[in-house]
Amino acid sequence: MALDPRVRTLLFFCLLLLAMKSGFTAFLTGVIMLTTLLGIETHGYKRFWNSSKYFLMLVPLTFGFHLLMATDLFGAAQSISFIESVENAVFFTGRVGLLVSAGAYFTMSVDPASLTESLREFITPLGKIGLSIERILLVFLLTLSFAPIISEQATRIKEAQIARGISMGSNLLSRISKMLPVMIPLFTLSISRAERLALILDSRGYNAPVKRTSLKKFKFGKSDYLVSILSSTITLLVIF
Repeated sequence: MALDPRVRTLLFFCLLLLAMKSGFTAFLTGVIMLTTLLGIETHGYKRFWNSSKYFLMLVPLTFGFHLLMATDLFGAAQSISFIESVENAVFFTGRVGLLVSAGAYFTMSVDPASLTESLREFITPLGKIGLSIERILLVFLLTLSFAPIISEQATRIKEAQIARGISMGSNLLSRISKMLPVMIPLFTLSISRAERLALILDSRGYNAPVKRTSLKKFKFGKSDYLVSILSSTITLLVIF
C-alpha cells in the first residue's frame, strides 16, 4: 500500500510510544501493528529482514545483560525469583526489539528527502518559539545521509589496508588496536566531505533570507486518513 510519508512518520511515533509503554498490552499491540504494516508492504518482510538483521542479532545480548543484572551475580540483594527475572528479561528484550524494528520499518519505507519534508509539518510549531526549523531538518537529513556514506568509506579503507598487508587482528582487543589505520583516513575524508558540503550549501544560497519552497507536494488519500485515524486511536486507547 502506497502510504503518505507523513502517515508513515505518524506510524513510527505510534510504534515508539507503544514500545516505551510498560505493559504487555501495549507491547502486543505494537507487534500486531508492525506485523500488519509489513504485510501490506511489497515484499515487506524480506525488505525488513535485509535492513534490520544485523541490528536484531544484537537484541539477544540485551536479554543476557538484563538477566545478569537481575540475578545475584554481582552480590546485589534481589527480591524477585529467577523465573521472574527471566520473564522481565524476555519482556524487556521484546520492547527493545520492537524499538529496533520500528526504526527499521521507518528507514526502509521512507526515503530521506520525503522523511525531511514530512517532519517539517510535524515540527512547524517549534518555529513559533524561535527555533530554526530549516537547520534542524538539515542536521537530521545530513545525519541520515552521512551514516551510509561513512560506513561505505570505512569498508573501503579497511579493504585497502588489508590489501596492503595490514592485519586487522584475530580477537576483539587486537582489532580495536588495529583500527587506527582505518579511523585516521576516515576522519580526514569525513572532514573534507563536510567542507565540500558547506561550500555547496553556500553556493546555492541556503542562508538566503527568503522563504524556502519544496519540490515534493504530498496529498492525503482515503487510505492515509483511515490508517492515521485508526493507528492514532488504537495507540491513545492503549496508552491511556
